[in-house]
Amino acid sequence: MQTSLYELLNQDVPVLRFSYSAEIHQPISVEALLNPEFAPPILFDRDGTITVGNLAYWWGTRSIPSSRDHFAQLMQDLRLDSASELAERCLGLSLSDRYWVRPCGSGLTWGEVNFFDNDFSQDLGYLTLEGDSPTGPIDLRSPSSSVIGDLKKKWVIENGKRYLVKGGSSLFAQEPVNEVAATALYRRVLPDDAFVPYELVESGGSLYSRCPEMLSGSEELVSAWDLLYRFRADRDVATLPRLLTVLRGIGFENARDDLSRIFITDALIANPDRHFRNFGVIRDAHTLEYARIAPIFDSGAGLWCRSRNLESPVDFDYEARPFTAHDGKPMDAETQVHLFDDCPWLDLGMLPAWRDEALEILARDALLTPERIERIGIGIDRQIRIVRNHVERMRC
Repeated sequence: MQTSLYELLNQDVPVLRFSYSAEIHQPISVEALLNPEFAPPILFDRDGTITVGNLAYWWGTRSIPSSRDHFAQLMQDLRLDSASELAERCLGLSLSDRYWVRPCGSGLTWGEVNFFDNDFSQDLGYLTLEGDSPTGPIDLRSPSSSVIGDLKKKWVIENGKRYLVKGGSSLFAQEPVNEVAATALYRRVLPDDAFVPYELVESGGSLYSRCPEMLSGSEELVSAWDLLYRFRADRDVATLPRLLTVLRGIGFENARDDLSRIFITDALIANPDRHFRNFGVIRDAHTLEYARIAPIFDSGAGLWCRSRNLESPVDFDYEARPFTAHDGKPMDAETQVHLFDDCPWLDLGMLPAWRDEALEILARDALLTPERIERIGIGIDRQIRIVRNHVERMRC
């Protein structure tokens, strides 16, 4: 098997050197550790060593997942064997952190290649979101190559700012309006720095959501999944107590209060998709200090957008994520709400007005009938009751 030597870097700090196979599009061995303390947390095994298996796993998360809508068509249009081949051409660059790879001896620098400071092509974005092939040669240099998730999306630059633009799924295309409805909730009950704001944009007769890049300076996003893997002491990684232990161990003494903002608002929007990669913390890539809980992002899967019918009470039931009970079974929304205390940050009086605003936002989705929107309103009323009953009982 023919291999090439590459370096993994954190900005301009070389982390390690590894052998890479362009035939199977993955690392096959770690050749040398250079500055391992600057490595992505997910690279470390339980005993603190860095393994090629973890490196290969990390590399696999740097590319568009095969579960993405129209993934097969995208690979065919680009004439690629796998999404990892696309990541190769973009040096594994992302707008979620400062890691990248370069061929040994290439002399490339972070300042020359990163997408935070340099322009990037929109060709790949047209393919990943609109599905339209640009005319002429395709320039693949884009952070759209490394965005995870099943919904179609792309990064754009407007007036010097980076924005992530996302579409909806085929059922009701509801996710974009959901993101904006969730933003309306956050604006009523949370400080501005606790969430990423989304707005609606229209293109070609379709609605999309758009949000700004959440990072600044030398920051990186570290998912809760990466933290649990890096600092795990046992296999019990899916419970709230385990996550709280990890977060307190890296300096977040008020972690339960911080997390309550995420999961109580998730209950209000009936979000079934807050998996461990959909929240996390912000770390300084220079100092390696964990700075704060990441602002809430990616809330589009709520408000029953994946339910075809909302005709009976059971249609509004869903499994809350990401925590499991001690027996390993999933939780319903009400059980997950009970994990948290009285939520002093939550002004219950704001919720009725938010409910009405959310329904007005949903009405912008042409695929949602007035009858369905009315049913969603009934579901929101149910979620508000669940949260209100819990909070009022805890405050007594």
